[in-house]
Amino acid sequence: MDTDKHGFKHSEITDKVIRVFFEVYNELGHGFLESVYERSLEIALNSLGLKVCRQIQIPVWFRRQPVGDFTADMLVADCVLLELKAIRGNPPISVDDLLVADRENDDLIKPS
Repeated sequence: MDTDKHGFKHSEITDKVIRVFFEVYNELGHGFLESVYERSLEIALNSLGLKVCRQIQIPVWFRRQPVGDFTADMLVADCVLLELKAIRGNPPISVDDLLVADRENDDLIKPS
């Protein structure tokens, strides 16, 4: 599996996603709706040859029973989930917030 020196999964893809995020933000700036950033990220990631799916329905299970669906904003290269948030100001965010999607969805997303 593709990991970086810290053991994070999919580092080649996540490095590209992070770089593209900053490119999009630097071009657009702040103040737009999530949908504007989502579409812009899709265009930029596609230009790097990365497959992007938007508004992905992911089934949620509890004690081996389906309890609903989670709609993820984007799935990149069939392995990295992105949940976008367009907000005012700079709220505190931790590394745990950034890693939770990989940890929680590792078994939910099966590349086709």
